[in-house]
Formats: sequence, C-alpha cells, structure tokens
Amino acid sequence: MKAFLFPGFDSLEKFDQRALSIGVPQVRLQMDLANEILAPIVGSDVDLQSFTLSEDGEFNRNLPLKIAASLTVQTAIFESIRAELRDEDLIVGCSLGDLARTVCSGIASFEETLLGGHRFGQLLIESELGYLYRCSASDTTTRETLEVSLPTDLYLSVYQTPKHFLIASRDRTAEAWLTSQGFRFSILADLPLHSPLMSAILPPMQRTIRASSIRQPKARVFSSLWHREMACANECAEEAGANIVECVDWVRTLEHLAIDQHVDEIVSVGPAPTLLRFAERAPVARPFRMRDAYAELIGACV
Repeated sequence: MKAFLFPGFDSLEKFDQRALSIGVPQVRLQMDLANEILAPIVGSDVDLQSFTLSEDGEFNRNLPLKIAASLTVQTAIFESIRAELRDEDLIVGCSLGDLARTVCSGIASFEETLLGGHRFGQLLIESELGYLYRCSASDTTTRETLEVSLPTDLYLSVYQTPKHFLIASRDRTAEAWLTSQGFRFSILADLPLHSPLMSAILPPMQRTIRASSIRQPKARVFSSLWHREMACANECAEEAGANIVECVDWVRTLEHLAIDQHVDEIVSVGPAPTLLRFAERAPVARPFRMRDAYAELIGACV
C-alpha cells in the first residue's frame, strides 16, 4: 500500500528547477495553464517559472506566486504517476502541500485552488506576523519535552524528526532562547506557519475555502494534522483551515501511516524529497520503501 506525500515550502526552497531547465513536458504544460489562470489578476506577462526558487533568502518576496508555483509543480508531478494510484492508497499533504493534495484528490479544481493559494500568499504578506525557524538538536527530543520547555511566546510549528523541528515566533527574540538551548537554527520564512500566531488570517482563509466548489474526495485523503483518514469534503475543508494555526507532528503521522494504515511505500511528489529525508530519520517501527517521483520524472526525460 502506498502513500503519496505532498511536501510544503521546505521542499520548494530546495527545488533545483531541473524539470524546467530540461523542458519536462508535464511541468511546462501545467505552468502554461497556471500562467493563463493567473494572468487576469497579476498581468499577462506572468511566468511562474521565475518564482520556483527563493531569492536572496527573502522568503516573502513574491510569496503568492511562489505558492502558486509550488502547487503547479506538484500537480504536474502527480499527474505523471496518477495511473499508479489504487483504491487503497492514501494522499497525504504536509503544510502547504495540502493545496496540491486538494487538487489531486479531486476535492477542488486546479483553477480554484490556484487562485485560493495565491490569495493565501497575499494574506501572509499583509499580515507581518513573525518568523519561522528551522532548528536542529544534537540529542533526540520529544514533542512533549519541546512544548513544555518553550517560553509562552514561542510555538512548536512542525515536529519533523526527534532532532529536527520548526519553531514559530512573533519576533527575533526567539534566537536568544534557541541559542541557550544549544539548538542550531536559521530563519526559514518571515511568517509563523502552524501556530496560534496565524489566527488573524484564519477567518478570511476560511471564507475563501467555503466559497470554493468543494467535492467529495475521489481518493483516500489522510490528514497529517489529525492523523486519520478524512471521509468527506467538509472535513477536508475544515482541516485545511486548522492546519494554519495548529502544530503538524510529522513523526506521529509516519507512525500512523506505518502501523494503523499499513503503508509500506511512500512516494514523494516533489519538488524536493524533504519528507523522505524526515522519514529516514524518524523512529518508525517498520521502515518504508521510498520513491522520489520528481527524480524519476527527470530521469525519464533526460
């Protein structure tokens, strides 16, 4: 049984653009479609190919178009392997990978999700909410230990492995505490995803979701936030909103996939295999077979 994994911004940051540089047709065609959809609101000269990499470490620059580019690339990669999807397989999104999860499971159209993702990026730019820190520890630490030790103005955002996690903060005073704990860290983004600091943008985001033409999933969708399968469209829509303000425990997600769902193979739907690296480091009782669909797509076109 397979789980198709859609990673978030951490994957986009590491995207090396090979699919675009060598002209992979699936990616180029999806990019052309996205450019056409976005043209009425951002201008006819838009080309998402220009926004698939972070620039000068300023993650918020052109953020709406970066979100759109990530969704577009992931959708193209999945369409290239959709024939592999069986009735028992799962589709799993992590963070902003939930946008592609929404499209590829048939919950909403590519056009509506693309425009909704672009709107989400605009809300983030306008909010000026804080920072997201990528952290690593020399010794293993549990989610519970981290949350107990955190000062009240810091939040665990994503628990990736027992040694890797994201911390959200309203300002850069977090750096003194991170240093005192001996954590290595760097700023991943100028926004505190998956924390209560995002509550301000939740209402307009929920209105955008409710205004969409949400349909019943055409595939099994597993929540990396709630660690269970979501049976109906309303659940998927509710989870998409909750994802903004609640911590994502990726270690526990992998445990549930392996033990409860009996998944034995995980397929990374790019554009970089960050979730595979986390799976390699996570203390999962039964190891997974792992595949990088993006690398396979590149190899088939070289």
